[in-house]
Amino acid sequence: MARIISSAETSFLLRDKLSKGIQKITFSKWVVTDHIPLIAMCYKSEITSYNSHKKKLYNAYLSWLASSPKYIQYKSLNISDFLASEFAKDNIKEYFYYMISAFFSQISIEKGMAGIYYPSVRVGYQGYNVAIAPPYVDNCQKLIVSAECTLYKNGDQSILDNESLAIIQDDNQTFTYNPVDPKYHQGRDAILKKLHMH
Repeated sequence: MARIISSAETSFLLRDKLSKGIQKITFSKWVVTDHIPLIAMCYKSEITSYNSHKKKLYNAYLSWLASSPKYIQYKSLNISDFLASEFAKDNIKEYFYYMISAFFSQISIEKGMAGIYYPSVRVGYQGYNVAIAPPYVDNCQKLIVSAECTLYKNGDQSILDNESLAIIQDDNQTFTYNPVDPKYHQGRDAILKKLHMH
């Protein structure tokens, strides 16, 4: 699921249902080595029906809010709903449409948070994105694997083929990619034939 989310979030080719083409994509796997304080932007009530994790977060937020005066609850729910809507915008054509979510993220980081944890609109809220400030990436995470893949797409059909892999012992050092085991690699010619892209 993680590869699907990151591909959908970053690849215009994959998101365009009518497109045809080939694109290189690099994936990485990180482990958390220290506490990373995040703000969860998943409080829009309609989104919680998509999976139990979102519902649990939303209910925890409501429970925390319950001890506040009614007018604070009302304002907090409205503000949270508005911000969640900003983070859930879809079909964005220009980057300035992210202005409110970008400003909120910047203020959150200035107030001591590491970043934002928010549902991925690109995969129908079935997964999450995490935007983390660079110092927390450098000091609280460790890169352990990086992989290069090729996306082949013809209309609504797509195949992601594994190409090379790097197992990383020290993420402060240069690393080398090696070809993946052939059993995990379909190959360009076979995929082009399968997708009728010759």
